[in-house]
Amino acid sequence: MEKILKDVRLTGREVTVCWAAIPSPYVVWNERQLGQGFAWRPGAVSFRTLEDDGPHDIRIYRVRGEPPLPPRAVRVIEVPFLLPVANGIEVGGRLDTRMLGWLAGSYLLRVAFFNAPRLEFAFMKDAEPRFAIPVADAAIARRTDFDLSGIPA
Repeated sequence: MEKILKDVRLTGREVTVCWAAIPSPYVVWNERQLGQGFAWRPGAVSFRTLEDDGPHDIRIYRVRGEPPLPPRAVRVIEVPFLLPVANGIEVGGRLDTRMLGWLAGSYLLRVAFFNAPRLEFAFMKDAEPRFAIPVADAAIARRTDFDLSGIPA
């Protein structure tokens, strides 16, 4: 399954993926989370974008296993994402979110950032859930000790 969301208006250099209708999907960022490029909690994860506010194209797809890293990505972040029921997900920013029907399951969510207002969200079924930064740009730090205490805004 693949969806292309065109011109999703992002603000605050942030994009969020969450369970549909989760209360308070956004987070209050701390310095450590800014440095790692994401703020995570069960059911919701926010990522710092490369581009300033404005429209972004977002490709979202589901795949079995782990495809290769996108060759032109300048930042790639991986986090576990569990969707307990087939209720759907929401993707977007604080002012513009899009709801998608989605299959329940445990996924490794890989988000790839490019030198353009474009993002890719790969929901990988049958992949080992983990927190990782396989590709880091100068704005974030590659680390293995992540702050996983996303506090709802």
